[in-house]
Amino acid sequence: MAADNGGHIINEAGGEIRVSDNKSIGMYGAGVGTIVENKGKILLDGSKATATNKLGSLTGVYVDEGATFQKLWNYQKQQILMLEEMER
Repeated sequence: MAADNGGHIINEAGGEIRVSDNKSIGMYGAGVGTIVENKGKILLDGSKATATNKLGSLTGVYVDEGATFQKLWNYQKQQILMLEEMER
């Protein structure tokens, strides 16, 4: 899920984004005025990794160039993080 140039994306309550492929991003936003909002779950799933199919990175949310991340983020790997608002 991605937005730029003032766009607004929402993972609604009850929504689930599963990130499982190498170098994947669940939600991405770029640019001033762009809002990335998560009310649901973002699951980082490394179960596809093997000795020959390694995962370099899995990213739940990435905001850049003045985009804003808002609301509640359920990050499930080993812990649950609750962020009220993070701006980059």
